[in-house]
Amino acid sequence: METHYLEIIRDLDNDLSRMTEVSDDVSEQREYAIGLCKIALSRMRKLVIEKGFPDVKSEINFFKKVKPLAYSKLLYYQTIFDIESKRKKADIPVVQRYFQQRLFKIQEYMEEHQMKVQYYRSGFTHLDEKYFLRKNDEIPLKLRNDHQLMDEDFFTWHDHMFSTIDQNFQLLDN
Repeated sequence: METHYLEIIRDLDNDLSRMTEVSDDVSEQREYAIGLCKIALSRMRKLVIEKGFPDVKSEINFFKKVKPLAYSKLLYYQTIFDIESKRKKADIPVVQRYFQQRLFKIQEYMEEHQMKVQYYRSGFTHLDEKYFLRKNDEIPLKLRNDHQLMDEDFFTWHDHMFSTIDQNFQLLDN
């Protein structure tokens, strides 16, 4: 089962590596990348719904490690697309201020979620059952209606957050 998910990730990475062949326009490349990521996630969702997971360990692995490989890319390309589209509408000092504000927001998010960042980067596992299993009764009521959890068959309490953390690392590295 995991091989099917990894095949989807491999296909996504291969398609993304050919992004510049699609168009010379950066915005079109980003739109293409976003579409590819959405298709990959849709394929994964279909497998999750149809096949489920053979055990708790497989479900945790999927939501902690596999799904974020595609979901963080989607978040990354959406953010880059947003940045690029706003950059074209302003002069250099305005763009620089905008980049500084975006960087500040990323750093603020990472600081606000410092414990989760540490959990993510350190490879801890002691909270995995709480964070990466669907149908978790321990999700606080205020988060149950959050947009990330609307599709309870394909999201867990923390897979969105860990994908966002990974996306932020990608943004900071580039």
